[in-house]
Amino acid sequence: MKRIQSFLKSKEALVLAVLTLVAGLTYLPFVGQFGYFNDDWYLMYSAGAKGPSVFHEIFGIDRPGRVLVMASAYWLFGQNPLYYNLSAFVFRLLSGFGLYWLAHQLWPRQRAASACMALLFLIYPGFLSQPNAIDYQSHIVGLAAATISIACTVKAVLVERKLKKAFFFSVAVILGWFYLSQMEWYIGFEFLRWASVFILMLRGKGSLIRKVWQTLRSAYLVLLVPVVFLFWRLVLFTPERGATDVSLQLDQLIQSPLKTTLRWFSTLLTDTLDVIVMAWGQPLSFLHSWIWTPKLLLLGFGLGIISATLVLFFLRQSERPIESHEGNWKLEALGLGVSSVIFGLLPIVTVNRSVDFIFFSRYTLVSSAGAAILLGALIFSLKPALLKKVIIVALVFVASLTHFANSQRAVQITEFARNFWWQVSWRIPYLERNTTLVANYAVG
Repeated sequence: MKRIQSFLKSKEALVLAVLTLVAGLTYLPFVGQFGYFNDDWYLMYSAGAKGPSVFHEIFGIDRPGRVLVMASAYWLFGQNPLYYNLSAFVFRLLSGFGLYWLAHQLWPRQRAASACMALLFLIYPGFLSQPNAIDYQSHIVGLAAATISIACTVKAVLVERKLKKAFFFSVAVILGWFYLSQMEWYIGFEFLRWASVFILMLRGKGSLIRKVWQTLRSAYLVLLVPVVFLFWRLVLFTPERGATDVSLQLDQLIQSPLKTTLRWFSTLLTDTLDVIVMAWGQPLSFLHSWIWTPKLLLLGFGLGIISATLVLFFLRQSERPIESHEGNWKLEALGLGVSSVIFGLLPIVTVNRSVDFIFFSRYTLVSSAGAAILLGALIFSLKPALLKKVIIVALVFVASLTHFANSQRAVQITEFARNFWWQVSWRIPYLERNTTLVANYAVG
């Protein structure tokens, strides 16, 4: 009890509270009005007709690990989109907590900077599929597992007691296998894992080669994550879907090596710019039409201002002279951020995909962690404290307004679909009697 009371009074509790409140204001105001989108329809219809075992047939062709999440979610939530959205919010929040834990372990004196990184990652405006919570349940659950797995790896390296090391390494490996089983292109997170450990070793004495060796030696157990997964994926498992068949995707490199390499390089540069810079304006530029009424604009601005005020309050509470002195943490964070963005995008680019905020915003998920670390380091490198606060508040406001507009788009699309199916069920009674999913959805 005393430990709980002590934690609630600590700075860590304040960080988690601010992250939770801002995330809640960003994602939850209209969560009860979201319905089915895109692939949600066939997933829920199939499960309703054949039961959750149908997920083995659906995902067995490319990502059989998704069955663990989707079958469990359907068993718990049935066909109600509200519960999927609430679950997605919880796991999205956990991913932010995971990144904060990671950053705070790397730079323990930079609590404000670590919280800023976690916040920018948590409400990152480049990922717009949060309302599509049924189909993206696996993406978001995997995201939480990835950040917590990496944080557990760093914790295992830092602790001295063997029992604790074994525990944290075990959790890191299990969560590592789990998140990769959800999305194979999440493997870019493995770079963030090893780069984080390398930062710890880089602070010691010795040559660069020695530090690389120390990195491998201190965390060699988590090599099990990519090695076992890649052996299973490339040797034991045969995907039946071309989009997730690595050998099929790499055929273009074999046939046209120079042309393919140049295209990959060009795409990587464009996507890097999109993830770091364009995400903070471009999505809002095509979403603003969904809130172009005085009432919605006032509400959107109001929520954004409240979120920004909470962040400003936290920054004022966190101002401490000690936070300005901790070696070369800014250079470490800049390097970690840039490289994590690039390596987070490489698995996507090399299978001939690219970031698209309208249709493929999910491809920002891995690299958004690096972008948040990079932006946090850049912001806290600024000397005028006022300028630092203005930029953070502006980014939080833009992200909040972007997600507000995206939520309104989801609400209105849901309403259009509900009206359509109500008309169908009213005009074709036979369909209403024999299609439970459509009938239930139509009447809300």
